[in-house]
Amino acid sequence: MRLPFQRRQFRPAFTLVELLVVIAIIGVLVALLLPAVQAAREAARRMQCSNHLKQIGLGVQLHHDTFQALPTGGSGTCTGCGGQDTVRSWMPGPAPTPATGTPATVTDQSWNWTYQILPYIEQQALWAHTDDLVVKATPVKIYFCPSRRQPMAFDIDFPGLTVGKRAQTDYVGSAGNLTNGSDGPVTQSRNTGIPRVRMEMVTDGTSNTLFAGEGCQAIQWYRSATPTPERDWHRGGYTVGWASGSNSHWWNRRGAFPPLKDFYSTSTNSYILIMRSFGSAHPGGINAVLGDGSVRTISYTVNPQTFINLCVRNDGETLGDY
Repeated sequence: MRLPFQRRQFRPAFTLVELLVVIAIIGVLVALLLPAVQAAREAARRMQCSNHLKQIGLGVQLHHDTFQALPTGGSGTCTGCGGQDTVRSWMPGPAPTPATGTPATVTDQSWNWTYQILPYIEQQALWAHTDDLVVKATPVKIYFCPSRRQPMAFDIDFPGLTVGKRAQTDYVGSAGNLTNGSDGPVTQSRNTGIPRVRMEMVTDGTSNTLFAGEGCQAIQWYRSATPTPERDWHRGGYTVGWASGSNSHWWNRRGAFPPLKDFYSTSTNSYILIMRSFGSAHPGGINAVLGDGSVRTISYTVNPQTFINLCVRNDGETLGDY
């Protein structure tokens, strides 16, 4: 029996106001921490991207050690020039067929430098594979920036020109500033009369010359649930030859088109700008490997003339900040 003046015993508990305050505090903390977490993840992805370019730079140097020449950008008959995919070139011999032959090298190869350096980035089997379709469809892990996407191949359906899987790449070569690349580290090859480029021909210095970097991409090509490109721009994949004409330099780009941050594109003009420009998904700038193997960040706000000088191997100009 409870006495009249006995106090009621209450168990401690949160009031509704206190609960709402706690939830609000947690929300504020999450809002403060989320950008930091995202920045840390992007820093890790950017470092991995830099490592990919480091391996690419080493592959280029090993290729030069083997052939005393830098890898080339392939031939001018290529995807996007109104013709079919470039056919891989094979060394001549008693039986110059893919079944018994050896892939051609340097200026004799019609496929791009991204194919030519495969033996030097631990992809000898892929380089020597006798089936062109298998090589074209096989993604190479270090050719992709993790800030964009995992290794992927687009299923292209362009009747009469390109049908099937084409493995993509996020990295492009530096073609100097001339349409045939003759003033850059990466030149057009096969029946062009352009001599193979040796390191001593990089007279501006390897530490002052961009060899390869990230190429601009339309965001919808890698961020949608089922990435599908505007089919005309990715038909050849990383084995494409040297593009010519209005859509020049798909995988080998000129300094006249400085880096851009990736953006959504819906018009033909913006597609052409994307496929001519260096660029990336990173905030601030692109990753690029120089001739000495060092990987640098090049700002989106780099002076246009400085970027041209960086891409050209022999102009004798002093570089500004980038």
